[in-house]
Amino acid sequence: MEIPMAAQFYFLKYYKKMELEKGERSQLLESLGKYVRTFSLDMAELTEKERALLFNPLFTMNQLNSVLNDREVWQVLVETGLPDLLSFIGMETYDRLKLGREQIIEMAKSVQETWKYLKKVMRHFDQACYPQLLELWLSNGALLSDLKRLEKLLPDMPEERKKEMLGGRVAYACALHQTNLENIDIFYLSQAKEEVLLYAILTGKKHFLKLVNDNSGDFLALSSDSFLLDPDIYRNYLNLNTLNERNLQDSYETGGFGWRRKELLNRKSYTFEELYLLSSVDSSGCRLYGYLSSERSNVRLRAFREIVKNVPSISCMEEEKLRSLAARLSEKPLSMWIHGELAHVAGLEADLAAQILADWETYERFVPEIGNEHQAAYLIRSRAVLAGFETLGSFQESMLAHDETWLWLKEKLSITNEFVQEHEARIRQFVYDGDAEIVREFCMDNGQKWEAVRRLLCAELMGEFTKLKYHEADLEREIAYPVSGETESMWKENLIRSMGDIKLWEEDRFLSVLQIGEIPTYTCLSYRNGAYRSCLLSCFDSNKKVLYLKKGDATVFRALLRLTKGSVTEKPVREQKIEFADLTKEKAVVDTGKEELVLFLERPYFSRISEAKEDEIVSFVYQMVQEKAAKLHARVVISRDYAKYEASNRFERKDYYVYISASKNGKQYLDSLGGEATVSSSGLYGKNSFLMEKGEAEKAA
Repeated sequence: MEIPMAAQFYFLKYYKKMELEKGERSQLLESLGKYVRTFSLDMAELTEKERALLFNPLFTMNQLNSVLNDREVWQVLVETGLPDLLSFIGMETYDRLKLGREQIIEMAKSVQETWKYLKKVMRHFDQACYPQLLELWLSNGALLSDLKRLEKLLPDMPEERKKEMLGGRVAYACALHQTNLENIDIFYLSQAKEEVLLYAILTGKKHFLKLVNDNSGDFLALSSDSFLLDPDIYRNYLNLNTLNERNLQDSYETGGFGWRRKELLNRKSYTFEELYLLSSVDSSGCRLYGYLSSERSNVRLRAFREIVKNVPSISCMEEEKLRSLAARLSEKPLSMWIHGELAHVAGLEADLAAQILADWETYERFVPEIGNEHQAAYLIRSRAVLAGFETLGSFQESMLAHDETWLWLKEKLSITNEFVQEHEARIRQFVYDGDAEIVREFCMDNGQKWEAVRRLLCAELMGEFTKLKYHEADLEREIAYPVSGETESMWKENLIRSMGDIKLWEEDRFLSVLQIGEIPTYTCLSYRNGAYRSCLLSCFDSNKKVLYLKKGDATVFRALLRLTKGSVTEKPVREQKIEFADLTKEKAVVDTGKEELVLFLERPYFSRISEAKEDEIVSFVYQMVQEKAAKLHARVVISRDYAKYEASNRFERKDYYVYISASKNGKQYLDSLGGEATVSSSGLYGKNSFLMEKGEAEKAA
């Protein structure tokens, strides 16, 4: 056989002087050829005994390919009988097994004993089964220990059980460790489920194995990304024997841990409940949990659950603030801070409270003087300028000089220094309560509304917003209908009604109305970025109010209430243009026909309430609207969006003309009349289908 070019150097240097038979020479040359093609280990590093190993057919097989660059492997391969044992394994498995470093080193420690027990075990199987048996034996990793165990078990093992044992790694482990998983079809498991069962069998997690066998459906339903099937988790952080049936069911919905979040698991072990919660939070949440110092997991969990549920701001907290917040929460949970040191701060929500605790050193001296959540939010926004002040009072005294939001409004709305001096106390409170932020957000990219906003805002800061909203004859001009002084007074009066934990009221105040696109839920009238926020100022017309309803502490309902006029037949009406009064200046009249005063209830908006409760709320709203209408001697007309509620069964759908009042804003958004009403449609009748009390529409004719 010709010597391969690349192998000639090694042959000439180490083997040329040897007297070789034809078979030996052929095997050597084949081994040398593979050596130079496959391995990077310099043959000069090998001893003479190790170089002699190349005469063994083992080196032209593939089972050692992954380990022959490892110097220690060559050192153990010279153990008497080991090459022959490895060659036997290779031939019996058709050279398809790849042996690892640990397996070879382990076999080298007891070559003869391993040979002895392997032969005893193999006697119990047909030769056709040898490849499967050897593959399962080697993959299990226990080697001699497995062989000794099998040597004892196999004589009494039924033939059927022996066949089952060769069905896969889990079947092999179950037979070897006499584990019963009769309710799980172990031959059709995903790799991840197979791995966790193997781990549990080999480490004696008997409680877990019984749990999954008794609840096999829940186990088999686990998604592949459940952290319960993550080897890194169950090997290093979670004791599988601590799981219960509920944990197994919950595991179906869990996600996994990416390597970045695993790096944040800084404890030696975790309970399932801890990992279940941590699997659903981002890296900031994991960091915060890792900083909690209590040794008891139930104490840590109590504090952390409140944060996960109520404090979205942790996602953008800096590391230093996360550590500070964790230090406070390690003293006691957030709820105890809110009902303790922060109990005097009215309406304080968890997210703001957590932000205060996360920077406690900065805010602690101001906390006793904070009155409500708006003030707390303002302090947080003003953090950068707090360092120079020792008391809240001293900070408030100078706030108008450094507050960016107020300075922006003052410039854009052309508010004079004289006005600020005259109304400084109210302005400070307005800014401190966070209301200036809301006005600024509305004004951003909305420059065409600045003069209207200036008039509204100045009236609010003067304490005369009601005078602006119901300025002199504005109501008559808007609806083009004569309104008596008694009717106007009754319209201005805001009704408030309660029933159990429900409170319903009419609202016409500046900030409460400005936020109708945010409370109780986001809509197209949002002052921040609503698609129709340009129509928002029309809600300050004299003929419009908002109905809000609270259940407990949560606002769950709102609807616009319009005082206008209506008719069974269309009435041609000349368009009118009106605007918000300028209280720094002065005053201008109306017409009627066969028309009537109408109290119109726009479509409802709900949030955080069940459908069953919605019907109860609608019924309560109807009661107050009808009461209001009776006081005004007006007809009740209701958006057909209410038709789905059972409480509407005393109404019927009728076509009716409702007057689209003129608006100081120029255009308005009407949910129940086709959306946005522009200047051209203001001051005209709009025909639509509405809900009216049965028989009332005919009477109107």
